[in-house]
Amino acid sequence: MPLRKIHLASLVCAILLLSRLSAQAPPATTFTQKFQAYLKDRPNLTSRSPQESRWLDGGDRYTVLEASAADPRQPDLVAYDTASASAKS
Repeated sequence: MPLRKIHLASLVCAILLLSRLSAQAPPATTFTQKFQAYLKDRPNLTSRSPQESRWLDGGDRYTVLEASAADPRQPDLVAYDTASASAKS
Protein backbone atom coordinates (compact mmCIF):
# COMPACT_ATOMS: atom_id res chain seq x y z
CA MET A 1 0.00 0.00 0.00
CA PRO A 2 2.75 2.56 0.77
CA LEU A 3 4.29 1.91 -2.67
CA ARG A 4 1.00 2.79 -4.34
CA LYS A 5 0.90 6.11 -2.45
CA ILE A 6 4.45 6.91 -3.53
CA HIS A 7 3.57 6.25 -7.18
CA LEU A 8 0.45 8.38 -6.90
CA ALA A 9 2.36 11.22 -5.23
CA SER A 10 5.05 11.02 -7.91
CA LEU A 11 2.44 11.16 -10.65
CA VAL A 12 0.74 14.20 -9.11
CA CYS A 13 4.09 15.99 -8.74
CA ALA A 14 5.00 15.24 -12.34
CA ILE A 15 1.66 16.55 -13.62
CA LEU A 16 1.98 19.73 -11.57
CA LEU A 17 5.54 20.29 -12.73
CA LEU A 18 4.65 19.76 -16.39
CA SER A 19 1.64 22.07 -16.17
CA ARG A 20 3.83 24.84 -14.72
CA LEU A 21 6.49 24.39 -17.38
CA SER A 22 3.98 24.49 -20.23
CA ALA A 23 2.36 27.63 -18.80
CA GLN A 24 5.74 29.43 -18.79
CA ALA A 25 6.82 28.43 -22.30
CA PRO A 26 6.83 31.24 -24.87
CA PRO A 27 4.63 30.83 -27.93
CA ALA A 28 6.30 28.66 -30.52
CA THR A 29 7.45 30.33 -33.71
CA THR A 30 7.33 28.02 -36.65
CA PHE A 31 10.03 27.81 -39.28
CA THR A 32 7.54 29.15 -41.84
CA GLN A 33 6.84 32.25 -39.72
CA LYS A 34 10.55 32.91 -39.28
CA PHE A 35 11.23 32.42 -42.98
CA GLN A 36 8.36 34.72 -43.99
CA ALA A 37 9.69 37.41 -41.66
CA TYR A 38 13.15 36.96 -43.19
CA LEU A 39 11.77 37.39 -46.72
CA LYS A 40 9.64 40.36 -45.74
CA ASP A 41 12.78 42.32 -44.87
CA ARG A 42 14.38 41.42 -48.22
CA PRO A 43 12.07 42.52 -51.05
CA ASN A 44 14.82 42.01 -53.64
CA LEU A 45 14.61 38.24 -53.20
CA THR A 46 12.29 36.78 -55.79
CA SER A 47 11.53 33.32 -57.02
CA ARG A 48 10.67 31.90 -60.37
CA SER A 49 8.17 29.12 -60.39
CA PRO A 50 8.01 26.55 -63.20
CA GLN A 51 4.59 27.89 -64.25
CA GLU A 52 6.32 31.13 -65.34
CA SER A 53 8.88 29.43 -67.66
CA ARG A 54 8.61 28.05 -71.16
CA TRP A 55 11.30 26.44 -73.29
CA LEU A 56 11.93 27.85 -76.78
CA ASP A 57 13.92 26.68 -79.79
CA GLY A 58 14.29 23.12 -78.54
CA GLY A 59 15.73 24.22 -75.19
CA ASP A 60 18.17 26.83 -76.50
CA ARG A 61 16.17 29.60 -74.81
CA TYR A 62 13.58 29.89 -72.06
CA THR A 63 11.15 32.60 -71.02
CA VAL A 64 10.50 33.98 -67.58
CA LEU A 65 7.98 36.48 -66.23
CA GLU A 66 9.82 39.24 -64.37
CA ALA A 67 8.74 42.47 -62.70
CA SER A 68 8.69 45.30 -65.20
CA ALA A 69 11.02 48.25 -64.64
CA ALA A 70 8.31 50.54 -66.00
CA ASP A 71 5.49 49.14 -63.84
CA PRO A 72 6.40 46.56 -61.12
CA ARG A 73 2.75 45.50 -60.91
CA GLN A 74 2.91 44.22 -64.49
CA PRO A 75 5.30 41.42 -65.48
CA ASP A 76 7.53 41.47 -68.55
CA LEU A 77 8.16 38.35 -70.59
CA VAL A 78 11.94 37.95 -70.86
CA ALA A 79 13.76 35.31 -72.91
CA TYR A 80 17.11 33.95 -71.70
CA ASP A 81 19.77 32.05 -73.60
CA THR A 82 20.18 28.69 -71.86
CA ALA A 83 23.94 28.39 -72.40
CA SER A 84 24.92 31.86 -71.19
CA ALA A 85 21.88 32.77 -69.03
CA SER A 86 21.91 36.19 -70.67
CA ALA A 87 18.64 37.96 -71.40
CA LYS A 88 17.53 38.40 -74.99
CA SER A 89 14.50 40.35 -76.02
